[in-house]
Amino acid sequence: MCTIILTRQADGAPIVGANRNEFYGRPASPPALREAGERTILAPRDEQAGGTWLGVNDAGLFVGLTNRFGPPSRPDRRSRGEVVQRALGADGVDDALRLVDDLEADAFNPFHLLVVDRDATGLAIHDGELLTTHHVDSDRLVVTELGLGAVDDRRRRRLMPRLRAAEGSGGLDLDSLGDMLADCEPMGSIEATCVELEGADYGTRSSSIIRLAARPDDAVFLHTDDAPCRSDYDDYSDTFRQLLRR
Repeated sequence: MCTIILTRQADGAPIVGANRNEFYGRPASPPALREAGERTILAPRDEQAGGTWLGVNDAGLFVGLTNRFGPPSRPDRRSRGEVVQRALGADGVDDALRLVDDLEADAFNPFHLLVVDRDATGLAIHDGELLTTHHVDSDRLVVTELGLGAVDDRRRRRLMPRLRAAEGSGGLDLDSLGDMLADCEPMGSIEATCVELEGADYGTRSSSIIRLAARPDDAVFLHTDDAPCRSDYDDYSDTFRQLLRR
């Protein structure tokens, strides 16, 4: 996945929007209830390597991963989907960071991992050799494969003013977040939020919008297995709410 947008609404509820960029031929299945350690999770699945790129669990924890730009990926390393699966077995942000910090870093290619619950935000950064984890104080965050010290992140620089403007007018709502995820300008560029690279068989394969609410009835999980610029979201909120009531 290549773009994760996080903000918190006026009531403190985190909302997360995430686009996954991938080769169109890589098989994946839509969100479903699955197991991660002792936790039940709601997550899509990468059917090629297993694991997932994002999900939520029955403790109200969100986990999402992007690749990190840098040296070419080594095919002998384990799938980064395992990292998300491991973190989704946690009770909350602190526990998730601890589980990830215990990983054998050189077993995985570089990544950024965002973990969010009602009370906290955490981030793990792995550059291929060094893995670091820490808490994030900001309620506004854009994570991409290009950012966090990897290279110049023009996508983040284009998204942050829109994020600030929306919050300044009363907070970002789910529709506004969907509009940001569907931004296809500049068309065909890898720097767009919604990517379509003609002739490369690569682009935005799926998109998710998630709200972690204080009450299960207010939780939201929207997902599309297509680019959000050309497809409506399917609503998995009832499944998410039932998961939180367990």
